[in-house]
Amino acid sequence: MKGSITIISSLMVLVLLKWIVNKTCCSIGAKKVKIECTQFREYCNAGNAEGCIRTFQQVKQELATLKRKLETYFEIARQACT
Repeated sequence: MKGSITIISSLMVLVLLKWIVNKTCCSIGAKKVKIECTQFREYCNAGNAEGCIRTFQQVKQELATLKRKLETYFEIARQACT
């Protein structure tokens, strides 16, 4: 019985992990980071210091969000492997 519960738990984690992988490209935030970096570069090339500072702060925020999401993703992946 205990072995069956372990297998079911492992399968549930794998299903969740598969769902996360399928949604990752859309929801994890890498696209937002890219957009903000592009905007930052455009402001810098235009010599717009205020825009550079504002978008740099936004890049930092988006990177922090992406980092948190990736940490969660890899924690679930580690759990699926154990």
